Amino acid sequence: MSDFVDDVLRVLKHPPAPCPSCAPVVNVVCPGCGGPAPQGTARCLPTELLRNGSFELGGEFSIFKDWEQQIAPDMALDRVDVDSYEGTRAAKFASVGAGPNVISKFALIRQTVTVTPGCFLLLSFAASFRTEGEGWDDLDVAARVYYTDPGGNRVNLINIEIDYSQGQAVNSYTFYQKVSDGPVPSNVSAVTVEFEAQITDITGTTWLLDGVSLRAV
Repeated sequence: MSDFVDDVLRVLKHPPAPCPSCAPVVNVVCPGCGGPAPQGTARCLPTELLRNGSFELGGEFSIFKDWEQQIAPDMALDRVDVDSYEGTRAAKFASVGAGPNVISKFALIRQTVTVTPGCFLLLSFAASFRTEGEGWDDLDVAARVYYTDPGGNRVNLINIEIDYSQGQAVNSYTFYQKVSDGPVPSNVSAVTVEFEAQITDITGTTWLLDGVSLRAV
């Protein structure tokens, strides 16, 4: 699998020279048109699938336009106009508990997008553990791209888990990027992109998210 990921990233950075069969597309299944694509995969335009991935737009019924949200008590979501990774805004996940006890709480955002069966997907985003709050004990973040099978079960195509440690709060971002473990199945036409932050503290911990992208490749 590592060889495949290397091929994907190489092609995205250095697209192959035009050739008769794949000139208009980035072909990550047969980089450089070196051979036929395996059954069940497709040659896909490198199309951006997400809307409002840099959180520039606020929503009428949610904090971020085009994103659904779930917010537990003692948590808050906000669009901040400082310390963004790209553009002028970033999404802030914050613990706002009143104390005095250390408790676990979460907030998540998700967006469902249309996809083409047979395409691989590339998720990228920038994240920053910005503030270690009072009574801090843990910060866990999960970034997922999944679909729901006919039985109602979630099936992850991409899963990135970040377990922060004490002392890792910084005033900078880390960039993450991952290709799906396999192509979008033939019977799937939509996937959900979800970010969940779970904080264990009294109050004051913050985590920033920006520059979210999901591309067909």
